[in-house]
Amino acid sequence: MALSGVAQSVERYQLRSSGGEIQVSCPPLFARLLSATLSGWEIERARIEKKPDVTITFSDGVFRVASERLGIVSRYSDLMDVLNVLFNILAKIYWQRISTKTMIHCAAFVTDSGVSTLVLGSKKVGKSSLTWKNACYGGTVLADDILLWDQLTGEFECLGLPVRLRRPVRWHGNAGLVKKGVIAGKHLAYTRNSIIAIAPAGYVFIPEEILFAKSVGVFKPIPLTKIKRMLLDSRIS
Repeated sequence: MALSGVAQSVERYQLRSSGGEIQVSCPPLFARLLSATLSGWEIERARIEKKPDVTITFSDGVFRVASERLGIVSRYSDLMDVLNVLFNILAKIYWQRISTKTMIHCAAFVTDSGVSTLVLGSKKVGKSSLTWKNACYGGTVLADDILLWDQLTGEFECLGLPVRLRRPVRWHGNAGLVKKGVIAGKHLAYTRNSIIAIAPAGYVFIPEEILFAKSVGVFKPIPLTKIKRMLLDSRIS
């Protein structure tokens, strides 16, 4: 994709969800990418110009992503890398506005038979792959990376973010259909909300089972007495 013609101009957008309103200044290309991947977010041109929570600009073949609010300044050449950091910024701002909840690193999904499952574990152990596989076979994505946990009620809140996949993507089920369900970059791919079922931002659930990735691709139920401790160990600062 030739980016010079589609990424130079910058527009102001407002993103609305149950977590409030977030102001984004970015090329229109990113508004289209967010519309194609997020669930439960309204994205429209800002009617009133406010100080942006995050700004994306493009110059000399490089994207610059900055959020003064979070103290973030990053530079990337690939669209999916930019989208990756943008999702993390949206999640942190959303969480800041619901300060009574804890941000948890995890994956979660509802199987095609209706069982809500939460998966804990370190990075690169297969949480995203398991979530993606369930989505391919008709399940619903609750989270690929981040959920908000209410320690008092035991409920978890979704952020409406897509699944992040490493390339090459392994296809499950109807490959012809599922291949249309991702937007791919050099190293990463993200799922589209038009084909893959993704719970909207603000959706609240209590998992029926909680698993832990003991090793890559090996998931075991967590004993009830250890669940709270392991959730606390999975907190994102």
